[in-house]
Amino acid sequence: MANAEYIKKSANIIRQNNKRKIVVVSAPGQRNSNDIKITDRLYACYDEIIKFGHCDESYKEIEKHFLDITNAFNLTKYNNILKNIKLEIENSKKVDFIVSRGEFLMAQIFADILNFEFIDAGKIIKFNKNNELDEKLTFNLTKKFVSKTKKGVVIPGFYGKNPAGEIITFTRDGTDFTASLVATACDVSVYENWKDVEGIFTGNPSIIEKPKKVSEISYSELRKLSYLGAKVVHPSTVLPVSEKNIPIEIRSFLDSSLKGTKITNKKSSKISIKAITAKSNLVLIYLKKEMHHDETKFLSNILDFLQEHTISLSLFKVDIDNIYIVISSADYFNHEKLLLNKLKSLQLKEWEVEDIALISIVGNDICRKPRLINDIYNTLQNNYIDIKFIKLDGENSFVCVAVNNKEEKLTLTSLYEKLFSS
Repeated sequence: MANAEYIKKSANIIRQNNKRKIVVVSAPGQRNSNDIKITDRLYACYDEIIKFGHCDESYKEIEKHFLDITNAFNLTKYNNILKNIKLEIENSKKVDFIVSRGEFLMAQIFADILNFEFIDAGKIIKFNKNNELDEKLTFNLTKKFVSKTKKGVVIPGFYGKNPAGEIITFTRDGTDFTASLVATACDVSVYENWKDVEGIFTGNPSIIEKPKKVSEISYSELRKLSYLGAKVVHPSTVLPVSEKNIPIEIRSFLDSSLKGTKITNKKSSKISIKAITAKSNLVLIYLKKEMHHDETKFLSNILDFLQEHTISLSLFKVDIDNIYIVISSADYFNHEKLLLNKLKSLQLKEWEVEDIALISIVGNDICRKPRLINDIYNTLQNNYIDIKFIKLDGENSFVCVAVNNKEEKLTLTSLYEKLFSS
């Protein structure tokens, strides 16, 4: 939804099939590689308001971006609407309200283009008093509001409301999750997720030359791929629709004639590698815990500390004498002093902190694939890549290799060539 051209393509896709009656939209994204997403500009608005009490400078580009879209469709009423939104933003000073206005505006614009009804997500996506999603209430209200209209509906993604009437946002990529909730509530036959990519590939197309498109993948495999670095959909997107076995189709709005990737509960009966992915900007905290007899207490001490400071684990691996903790670089640098003091207090024999990337191979029963681990070791050894550790999934569905951050691309390309090209 970045520009008028993309919006026209999206509108045409919906008009091609009269069964496409429920639409969930995101805020406009980047128009080119140098552009800034509307959501990020709205975060800048918040920062400017906190500093100066207004967002004159930040809002200029937001207004221009939206007017470029609305002028292309002769929607002149948005000239005043955009001015009113700026006043609401400056009066609110609440970050969740401010950053949600991109989706709020885009959904209204798209509803006008399609002649569909606009349903504010605040009316149907509900959080409890602790600002946690109230799934039952959300499903009931969504079904009620959507069923009332005879026309199609457009719903903004990314946010909802709590009992106090305050706007609460999901994490980034919350629009995909909103769409999954709406699809589940309305018991749809398929959840189509239209993006600027054709689907899921066996490797990142920006790094791997001509990767193959994955035609079908299971919910579980997609969740693991997403969690381990693939950026097509957020891992949480799968959860609501998988409960009702609603298939997801990831397709490209740039060319709607192309088949995409279908996600279902169907697992392959064969040992098969589906894709390889990478997750970077991570920190490995390596602990040598030799001679700690009270294993449970020792591990609990570490995990309690991480929980207390809301530090998310990307990966956790334990063997007899070693612990490998992987967290985001942002979490590490935000808590560096506290973390280092904690490590010193544990009376460890040895510990290290290092920037790493995780390269993960995901598929069905792949840990049973003959010579897979041997192929990984030999490939990386032949390319002089230092392996920090390897972790095998208990369900035999993925293998993670931790390497130095600087060796991410070499690891990814060399493993891809060995596992997919040979």
